[in-house]
Amino acid sequence: MKKELTFTRKRLSGCNAFGIVNSFDPRKAIDQYFEDILQFPTRNMPFIDEASVVRTTGNRRYGHAFIGKPAVEICRHSSDANFTVNLLCSMFGIDYYNILEGPSNGLELLQFFEEALEQGYEDGNPILRPGDAVVLDNCGFHHARHVEPIL
Repeated sequence: MKKELTFTRKRLSGCNAFGIVNSFDPRKAIDQYFEDILQFPTRNMPFIDEASVVRTTGNRRYGHAFIGKPAVEICRHSSDANFTVNLLCSMFGIDYYNILEGPSNGLELLQFFEEALEQGYEDGNPILRPGDAVVLDNCGFHHARHVEPIL
């Protein structure tokens, strides 16, 4: 059947799923983001991000594709992390971090926020103040139904 479909076996290459479905103009979204974010002084814009250390990918190495075309696997989620590092950064550097065993999720993000709200600088000022615009990436669990309303 593979010969009838003109498929061949090839090594897979990765591809971000976001790039395949492009239902909006990214230039307009970027312009809107900059318009919104420029309303805040940089000292009031902390950034939060997560980074994971992956021990194995768990993804297949080979797949099938038409002759002359590369084999591509679209990876949506990877949850095989050993550790997750949550960072709260500002223009002053890394203000707060924590390290989790395993992958992060929405509840871990809320716990990180709760811990970060209790932290302060050496002079006694809080790291997160009222009026700050915390910038998050577009990670899926930031939009979970039990997380987004609280954030």
